[in-house]
Amino acid sequence: MHQAEHLNTQFSNLEWLRENNFIEVWLNPSVALCLGIEEGDTVIIYNELGEIQMHSKINKDIPCDILVTYSWQDLFKKPVNILTKVQETDLGQKLTGFPGVAYHDTFVNLARG
Repeated sequence: MHQAEHLNTQFSNLEWLRENNFIEVWLNPSVALCLGIEEGDTVIIYNELGEIQMHSKINKDIPCDILVTYSWQDLFKKPVNILTKVQETDLGQKLTGFPGVAYHDTFVNLARG
């Protein structure tokens, strides 16, 4: 059993984690410059499946063609997984009898909100 908003609750009591909700997407500075995005701007991340909104976090260590988020939901509590397709794998099938979930890339677009 676990809290609805935490898969692993062992750190959910840390004050700094509760204060910083981490509803942000990290992107490369050159991508931010090209799209007119500044640190802390609201951005829209979207594809053919849906869209979410987060705050921008500019980080030079992020490659130009990658966006990174550690959040499970956006600014309006929409789950980030609305942007991913269901893709099953045979991992676990032999042991459990059920297919597992595949880890895969998700292609998205980014725009200033």
